[in-house]
Amino acid sequence: MKKVLFTMGLALLFAGCSDDYTDWAQPKQNAQEAALSAALNIEPAAAIDYANVTTDSVSIYKATFTAEKASEPTYKVCLKNAAATDSVYLNSDKNGKLAAADLKAAIEKLYGKRPNKREIPTTVYAYTTMGGASFRLDKAITVTATLVAPVIEDVYYLVGTNSHWTTPVKFNHSTEDVYDDPIFTMTVPAPVKADGTRADAQFKIVPASCMKADGSAVENWSGALGSDTENGDTRLEAGMVAQGGSFLQRASDGAKYYTIKLNMMDYTMTIAPLNYSEYIYAPGTGNSWTPASAPALHSANFNGVYEGFAYLKSEFKFTKQRNWDNGEYNWSSFTSYPAGFTGEGTGNIKVATAGYYKITADVSSAKFEAIPTTWGIIGDATAKGWDGDEAMTFNEADESWTITTTLKAGTFKFRANGSWDINFGGSANNLIQNGDNLSVAAGTYTIKLYLSRKTANHYYCTITKQ
Repeated sequence: MKKVLFTMGLALLFAGCSDDYTDWAQPKQNAQEAALSAALNIEPAAAIDYANVTTDSVSIYKATFTAEKASEPTYKVCLKNAAATDSVYLNSDKNGKLAAADLKAAIEKLYGKRPNKREIPTTVYAYTTMGGASFRLDKAITVTATLVAPVIEDVYYLVGTNSHWTTPVKFNHSTEDVYDDPIFTMTVPAPVKADGTRADAQFKIVPASCMKADGSAVENWSGALGSDTENGDTRLEAGMVAQGGSFLQRASDGAKYYTIKLNMMDYTMTIAPLNYSEYIYAPGTGNSWTPASAPALHSANFNGVYEGFAYLKSEFKFTKQRNWDNGEYNWSSFTSYPAGFTGEGTGNIKVATAGYYKITADVSSAKFEAIPTTWGIIGDATAKGWDGDEAMTFNEADESWTITTTLKAGTFKFRANGSWDINFGGSANNLIQNGDNLSVAAGTYTIKLYLSRKTANHYYCTITKQ
């Protein structure tokens, strides 16, 4: 039992002297007040498994409080994460009861939603008053709890009509824990019949545990997720079950792609047909109004949000193909523009300051964004190291950025505007945002950066030793 002794006070008062001072040696005294004590004992409750919780509240401890002349305490608990860098305070009572939903939310905040057994460092505080003063007692315990959640694997595949049931396609997922972000997505082409019309799509969802180690084929069909009824179920919103039948997405006129979204926390799925093309192009004054050689903007999710880089000068617009015959996006296609861009009606988009821009053209919500950029290289292979950029020079003819420089053996990256907001690395033939550093041997090199997608459908660079 943890005992805490509170000394409330000791008073010793001397009486005033008598007229003749005969009792000077024997002062009057008040008796010492008895010290007030209080003791708090906390016994942790049994481990909590949310799979078995059926009430609105749970108990995490049992408190025993003893004290003389003390008020009935009120209780609060502080739960911490494993590193003690974050905490959550909750109200409780002497029986350690608190709202089950509040404890669950605290665990999710501190540890995430993954249903692992958690050993949670917890401090119980008891607040009381004695002798007119307020006091706090505390006791450290460990709370053991396990959240409940469905099994969510790290990787899922689509198998069906699009892949001829033989070539699984992997779903995309963020870098977050799958229990904190249970959403998996992919965009796939809409199936087409031999006559060019749209076809139905039949498919199942397969977790990685049912695949071959390299993900090349299904190894265990019994674990595949599908409909709770027969094959060809069109009730996509009904949820997924193991060992179920296949789902069926009816052909959608005009759909070029389908975006599939899985929510594996509740085992549901949505499918949205898309009719946007994968690329649009930016002919204008900067490239003599030639769509065939214009910079290309890419919509990675086929959702009408296009991103890319282009040299913009005076006026431009966007075409849906590398020609003028298949439609365009012009000034009237967007309702939101950054400063420096003007236009009217269905005319060209005008730019006040020529430059090399990072462009986001969201034709689905009519928003246009453009950020002017200049480029450089940075890294331990450069003379400035990671402390500063070596500037590159823009070549208007092929819309490349160039530098000739002497490098040490080491690594470097490309970045825009002296900031890490826009940076590229990875491999020379396929540069990606936030990609890995590029390695290089010592020597003098001419480096060219190509981001306009004029002759390739990706970003790339050339590194030529002199």
